[in-house]
Amino acid sequence: MACCARGIILPAIITAAGCNTLIFYQGDRLPSSQVAVVSPKNTSIDAIDGTDLGKSAFARYELLPGVHLISLAFKKIESGAIAIRTRFSLGAIPVCFNALAGRRYVATGRTNSNESKWVPEILEEETSRPVFIWPAAADGNCRREQRSPPKPGIHRWVVMAAH
Repeated sequence: MACCARGIILPAIITAAGCNTLIFYQGDRLPSSQVAVVSPKNTSIDAIDGTDLGKSAFARYELLPGVHLISLAFKKIESGAIAIRTRFSLGAIPVCFNALAGRRYVATGRTNSNESKWVPEILEEETSRPVFIWPAAADGNCRREQRSPPKPGIHRWVVMAAH
């Protein structure tokens, strides 16, 4: 269950069958038909609705339906025969989206042709269709008048020797 401290919702952590879920609402856990679920793929979710998650490794985040602010950082690891190559962004990009009850989403990103920049994307898990996202205002709010797409972020490759 989640609790409230100083007006900030502190999410509860539920661990089941090797799958970590972070719940972002108060009260008893709701049925999946009443919440939206977001899972990262080639990204890390660094913050949700102003709550800093650091570099969390949770597999799923349960949210109530409605508009949410999610800060995404690009993170992709590729293993080769000789080395492990990690691509990561130099910072998180905050984006807003409207989460619908009963839907599952994948927070990901796509790179440009020379792989020097990336753009965050949120896809519907079932259809792989992109969901409309927009950048947060400077004050961190998700006002609807912010209709331009998010600006691309820069990422770097790091190559490490394989074990």
